[in-house]
Formats: sequence, structure tokens, C-alpha cells
Amino acid sequence: MGQENTLTILLFWIPQAIEQLLLWVYWWQTKEYRIDRFQVLFYTFEGRKNLGLSSIAIKLAILGVSYYWGNYLLLFAFFSFLDINFLLNIVRHKVRRPVFTLRAKELFATGIFGVLLVVLLVWGGFADFVFTLTLGELFVLLAPIVGIIWTSPLVFISKIRAIGHAKKVLSTVKPIVIGVTGSYGKTTTKEFIAHLLSFKYKVVKTEKSENTEFGVARRIVDSLKKGTQMLVVEIGAYRRGEIRRVANIVRPQLAIVTGVEPQHFALFGSLEAINKAKYELVQSLPDKGLAIFNYSNQQCRIVARWARRDGKTVVGYELNGKGRREKGEGRREKASVVARILSADYKGVTFEVSEGDKKPKNLFAPVPGVHFVENLTGAILVARKLGVNWVQIAKGCKTLVVPEGTMTLRQNRKLTIIDDSYNSTPLGFISAIEYLSLLDTEEKVVITPGIIELGKLSDRIHQDLGRRMAHVVDRIILTNSDVAKSFKKGLGSRARILEIVENADSLAQSINNLVNKKSVVLIEGRIPQKMMDFFKKK
Repeated sequence: MGQENTLTILLFWIPQAIEQLLLWVYWWQTKEYRIDRFQVLFYTFEGRKNLGLSSIAIKLAILGVSYYWGNYLLLFAFFSFLDINFLLNIVRHKVRRPVFTLRAKELFATGIFGVLLVVLLVWGGFADFVFTLTLGELFVLLAPIVGIIWTSPLVFISKIRAIGHAKKVLSTVKPIVIGVTGSYGKTTTKEFIAHLLSFKYKVVKTEKSENTEFGVARRIVDSLKKGTQMLVVEIGAYRRGEIRRVANIVRPQLAIVTGVEPQHFALFGSLEAINKAKYELVQSLPDKGLAIFNYSNQQCRIVARWARRDGKTVVGYELNGKGRREKGEGRREKASVVARILSADYKGVTFEVSEGDKKPKNLFAPVPGVHFVENLTGAILVARKLGVNWVQIAKGCKTLVVPEGTMTLRQNRKLTIIDDSYNSTPLGFISAIEYLSLLDTEEKVVITPGIIELGKLSDRIHQDLGRRMAHVVDRIILTNSDVAKSFKKGLGSRARILEIVENADSLAQSINNLVNKKSVVLIEGRIPQKMMDFFKKK
């Protein structure tokens, strides 16, 4: 092949290589630059599709065929097709790209270096054309890993500095630290705790999903000032040991475990491993520390028994007597605070709270779902243990605001949107379905990708969700075909209500006929941003 044709194909190779690099850096960033989370993408059809693996396989096959036959027309045609598609995606604002933080820039720059190296080798005729392009394709895939490797020492140094600085700030300010962990409800519970405590104390809390060593340390450095009395810290984990490391920074005096279920089961491997990970927060407590557990959750009761065995001071909270004694469980400890739902509607939930043998207190919270009262009950127990009175608690409950993306209600045209896209867990999904069942509306629609990282439990859990939705929901719009079969099994004879959509245009087409009806749409779990943008249009 002539030099002119070689350079032409090279020029058509570059744009699609850059698009592929953007996509992979995006997914590495989404998975927090963690190999254990990134590799889960390869386990599902949807994950492989998101990475564009079919396109990559076709490219490599065409490169091989072109080299064997000595004809590069097909290669040129395929690169041209990918480039045109990339250009159209740019025009339509559909290119998946990372948020260009410093680390994302470094990973992207690593990939661009590889692209330029390919250009140099081909342009200078230093290596076989097809062989070089093949290496270039592979390097684009490996570039983020290379970038992660060479930036890791820099990230580690920055993290160590931030942690050291955070410890100095903590030792100077000396706030009471409340650590919050759990498989579900931890962000909401953290927000509720901080809100109730703010009626008596000066409070700082971690924001959004700042629940790792680096995130927590930076929040402390940025926000903890002289005079702060309370620090509420959310702590999350994908592996054992991660909660312990955060706890070693903040040294909590109170720990609350909101509930344990098989979230990120594919990473932990067992429910016992998840229990042990959450227990690391309780183990970090000082001798006079207080461990608070959600007795409505069976796994929490197991972890609470470990805490009592280890001599920790343990108290619990419960909603509606949901924490029924399981067979073989033995004697149950009585919850210090018990809540009972009295009524619920669009405006919120009215409930009563009993503290020991004292007269129950009637409270109202403007929260969209009775399951929020479980988290609020835990926050009330924390507040009571820290001396917040019932008048302050009642005011706090009336002025609660749920975090954005956690059952957030809004009107869009004639639709009522319930945005529960921040995170999805089995119990959270079930609670959202239960809330839908309370609403009086002409049509109830659920849009969901299902729940990620459930491993071998995925089929069973999604079948159960299908069964529950079969009695409540009129339509299900699924954005992830991986769980379609499981949902259909659960839906049984109502499987026809399930529809699979793959892009925002298809979603718009599917939803547009609802705008003239009294319809409610639940967005459960993280759907693609382009689909979310559809619901923000007026």
C-alpha cells in the first residue's frame, strides 16, 4: 500500500481512537479507578456494550483480514463509519466523556501519547502499518491502566497529606464524631442526623458520596472550623478494610449501622463479608463509645450481637415492629426508640415515636415514602443521645429535605416524577414500589436499569422485584437488558408490561404519550444522563 493511502487511513483511525479513549476513561472514572469495580463491566452484556467491546473486536478482526489479504478498503470504510458516528455524537451531545479532573486529564493524556506514538511510527515508516495500528488499538485500551499506575504514587502522596492535615484539624477542633455506615440509607440518615443536631449544635457533615478516605479527609480540611461541635461522617466500602481506614482518621464516638443487605455482593462475595465490613466502624469506637443499630434489619441484629459480645454499649431503633424475631435467633434486645406510621400521602408521613416507657410523640416529616421514617428514627435516636429535646426534634422533622435523587418529587409537564436515581439497593427498590402502591394515579411507570454488582444473587433479587411490581406498576421501562429475563420471570403473565429502551430518543418516544394522563414515573437507579436530561425539559 502506498504512503499516501497509509497516511489517509491513519488520519481516519485517529478520531475513532480518541472517542474510544474518552469512553474508557469515562468508565474508569465512574468506577472510581478501581480494577475490582471496572472488571464487573465485563460480566454483563450491558457492561460489555457500554465499553464498546463489539466494535473493538470488529476493528481487530478487520485489521487481521486486511493484513492477510493486503486490501485495506474495508478498514478504511469501517474507520470512516466510526468517525462519522463520532461526529454525529458530538453534534447531538452524546459523546460519553469523563469529568476532566486532574486525574482524568492525566489518564487521557497517557492515551493521547500512545496515539501520537502510533502516528510517529507510521509517518516515519518505522514499523509495519497494520501491526502498528493493532498495537495502537491495544494501547488505547490499556492507556487508562497505565495512567492509573503512574498517577497512583501522586494520588497516594496527596491522600497521605490530606489525611495528615485532617487529623491535625480534628485534634484541634475536637468535635464529637458520628460515623454512619450501612448497605442502604446511610446518605439519608447522615443528612437527617446533621439536620436534627443543627437545632442545638454547630454541625459539619460530609457531602453527597464523600465516604472514602480521600473524600472524608478533604471535607474535614475544607469545612471543619473552630467552634464545630459535631461532625457527621458517611463511610462506605466495596471491600473489607476500607471502613476501618476511614474510621482510623475520624475516630468516631458514635457509630450507626443503618442496615445490611447484599449491595455490591459481587465485590464482597458473601453477606457475612458485608457484615464484617460494616462492623469495622463499631470496632473503631472507644471504650465509652456508643453503637446504634437498626433493629428492623435482621443482619443489623446479628452485627449488634457481635458488638455486645465485644463489650460495646449498644442501643437500637425500630420501625413498625418490622424487626420480627427470626427462627433460632434467641432473645431480642428491646429497641430504645420505636416509630410507628400513622398516615402517609403526597405531602409526607405522620408517625409516632416511643422512647422507652415515655408517652409517644406524634411527628410529621415531609418525606416521599414511609421507608424514610426508618432512617429518621435512627437520626432521632442519635439526636436524643446527644441531648436534643423533643421540641427541637419536631421542628427538625417538619423542615427535612431529602437528598437530591432520593425519592425527589417534581412535576414535568403533566407527569409526576419521582427521582430515586442517586442509588438503588434491593430494599430501596422495594420501598419505592411500596410508595407507588399508595398513590392514586391513572398510570404508574418505573424506569430502571435494575441493580448493579449483585453477582450471583442478581437473578433471584430481580425476579422478586418483578413479582412485586406486577401488582403495582402499569409499565416498566428497562434501560439494561441484562436483567430483562429475571424481571420477566418475576412478572409472570404480566411480562408484557416490560419494555427495553436503549437511548434517550427511544425513551422520549415511549414516554411522550403519557403527558396527557395523570401519570407518575419512578426513576429507580442510575439511568444514562441523556435519559435523565429528557425529564428536565419543560
